[in-house]
Amino acid sequence: MKKIIFMASAVLMSAVCLAQVQNVKKVQGLIFQEQPDFAQARQLMADALQNPETKDLANTWYVAGLIGYKQSEAAMMALAYGQTPDYMTLGPAVIESYDYWLKADELAQVLVQDKKGNMVMDKKNVKLRKQIANNMKDYFQRAEMIQYGVQLNDQQRYSEAFDAFSKYLSIPKLDMMQDAKLQAQMPQDTTFDLYKYYAARFAYSSSRLDDAIPLFRELMDGQVEALASSEFLYQCYIDKGDSTKAEEALVAGMQKFPAEPWFLQNLINTYVFSGRDQLAIQCLEQAIQRDPNNADYYNVMGNIYLNQATKINEKAAFIKDNKEFEVVKAQMDELYKKSQPYFEKAHELAPDNKDYMQVLKGLYYRFQDPRYKEISAALGN
Repeated sequence: MKKIIFMASAVLMSAVCLAQVQNVKKVQGLIFQEQPDFAQARQLMADALQNPETKDLANTWYVAGLIGYKQSEAAMMALAYGQTPDYMTLGPAVIESYDYWLKADELAQVLVQDKKGNMVMDKKNVKLRKQIANNMKDYFQRAEMIQYGVQLNDQQRYSEAFDAFSKYLSIPKLDMMQDAKLQAQMPQDTTFDLYKYYAARFAYSSSRLDDAIPLFRELMDGQVEALASSEFLYQCYIDKGDSTKAEEALVAGMQKFPAEPWFLQNLINTYVFSGRDQLAIQCLEQAIQRDPNNADYYNVMGNIYLNQATKINEKAAFIKDNKEFEVVKAQMDELYKKSQPYFEKAHELAPDNKDYMQVLKGLYYRFQDPRYKEISAALGN
């Protein structure tokens, strides 16, 4: 009795397996017919992708990917007749197809033993991989993932937009795509780099900094949005709280774009706020040499010496020995005097800036400078 039950179970399992194989074939019929039924095709594929007898077959996943591919073909045909594809529907179908084909490619590379006992790739799977690669090339040329990502960005769905762009950008790098003829049909030109920049921006906007950083790094050494990418790379590290990497990004940016003041200005601020005054002064001297009419540079330089003097002044308040106090006071006054010419130059370049005038008023008062009355009157007090 038990033997009969076993045989019946085996027959049943065989029937289920055969049914799933037939479903896979039926799906191909549904999507290649004159009026494709993509919804029913997906329903039939759902079981085949999970059934133990078919889920490990490369062809199963290949056919599953064909559903989205045929939708893509239909959309491109409609586009040729002046109809605008619904990328919010088409995009997920193409991405689903992309994911299915990666799985199909993985399964296709599983080695089998040939008649001579050698472990080789099944000939059918070799052909299957080539077909997938050719279809992936079509996805690259049609760029539906890009159009989909753009619309996701318009809806502020930045993380999803990044995923769409990222999958598109990965196509030429896939192992199956490393064929000279295929590569020639997938130019990684300035348009490709522009897509890479947008992908990095989407990653940054969705706080996926670890995804954004390598893209910005690649771009800063290229020809497309290199300056903006260098600036964003610095900001990524700031957002991550990595001050060391942020500073390295500023130095790299300054070396690559020596005429761009943004990097130098931020590097000066980095040195100032981290208490590395001497490095800040060196950078400011360089900045002033480049742009001698920038009042801000003189103001910052003056403030460095002013802050140094103020720190000494705070310590001097606790010194009780008169001789020691006089020594410290002399050091403090020297720094105050050192700051004065910079504030005067800043005032000369920006005569209406009351902040510069206020500092000068304090310095003139400290050293009994006759210009104190003049600047006080200018300030209205």
